[in-house]
Amino acid sequence: MHNRLFAAFALMAGALFSIAPAMAQSNARTPEWARGILANDAEAMRVNRPNLVAPEGGVAVRLTIAPAQGGVARLVRYNSGAERGDIGLRRFTGHLRNGWTLWGGEDPVTTTPAPALKAQLDRLARTALSAGLMGGEGNDLGAATCVDGDYAWLEVADSARAVTFERRCATSGAAGALIKALSDAAGSRDEEELYQSGLAEIVGADNAFSKTARDQGVPAAMATFAAEDGRVFLSRAPMIAGRENIERQYASWDAQSLLQWEPAGADISARGDMGFSWGRWTLTREGAEPASGNYVSVWRRDGEGEWRFLANIGN
Repeated sequence: MHNRLFAAFALMAGALFSIAPAMAQSNARTPEWARGILANDAEAMRVNRPNLVAPEGGVAVRLTIAPAQGGVARLVRYNSGAERGDIGLRRFTGHLRNGWTLWGGEDPVTTTPAPALKAQLDRLARTALSAGLMGGEGNDLGAATCVDGDYAWLEVADSARAVTFERRCATSGAAGALIKALSDAAGSRDEEELYQSGLAEIVGADNAFSKTARDQGVPAAMATFAAEDGRVFLSRAPMIAGRENIERQYASWDAQSLLQWEPAGADISARGDMGFSWGRWTLTREGAEPASGNYVSVWRRDGEGEWRFLANIGN
């Protein structure tokens, strides 16, 4: 629903950028602490999987839910000891084949389940562990396909044993029950929250772009926020392609000219790696009448997870 506007704009943007090389997502964008987890959980590799360690006398669970067609992946950790349990949630955006970008900050969203919920999760974890070890459920790919195409990878351990499950639409059996209960407890399907946080990132990037132009000058702003393959489209002027050409074009910018703008709105793709913002700009120059107009900036995460404009369009 939120992406209808983005989808419509993407048709126009696709025509503009069809000559630009595609930039696949890379695990280089993922923080160091998360690379091993994602390489082994989200991509379902069975070799060199990071060991899951449970508290003495307790249980530990690691759950990754990843959309097969790309989107927001949710990684949930549950550690439960004798006295208390803790649930940690991190979100990533990307694709199973191309890697993942952290979404929403490095610190996990943590909750402490109430005693009744802790008892339920502990019981489901131990049941799933026993079923996997004794009944052969582990490493089994379920036959059903979810409507939204999610895959789930589940690892369960106690202080002495561990088992891994792989599910497509994991809704049945001991593993499916644990996946559903833990996903619900972590609140990991709050897509509205993800959408709103993505909008805030896009608007924040555009505001930072404008502030840099105001404080350090337009040349510095363009050099900082243009993507390597970025483009600038100005009314009645040739397109400027590539960061180097953009820097060269704006190097002679009159330092006495003040260019200001403010985003009026934004939208972001379902994968969270591309978006756009729009608003009004004003240009004040000594000895000339102020000028104003509209703009659209198309944003993409770069290899470090920072937002850079792929296109800046003004009229």
